[in-house]
Amino acid sequence: MAKLMEQDLVIGYGGRYGGYKLNADSSETTIYDVYLALTKNSFFNDEAMTLNKTDQLMTKILTVAEGEFGKILENYTIADIQDTFQSKKKAHLTIQVRC
Repeated sequence: MAKLMEQDLVIGYGGRYGGYKLNADSSETTIYDVYLALTKNSFFNDEAMTLNKTDQLMTKILTVAEGEFGKILENYTIADIQDTFQSKKKAHLTIQVRC
């Protein structure tokens, strides 16, 4: 959560009733934004991987793969995920009413 806080995607609250709250507009924040926040300064992005030709090739392959993965993640927002929770709640309520 600290990485998400660093990118201002969430706000943390301390204390007995503390927790986290989304600080970004869920309809404008893509899953790729979240992914980038979480993977910033990760081993994969570390330049230490380019020590020899094998590492350089693997870095090239993984960079291309990450770019393609990012293109997919950019198509979805936090709101898309939130909508699935709302659908489940509605379905659950419908089932309860029928019983």
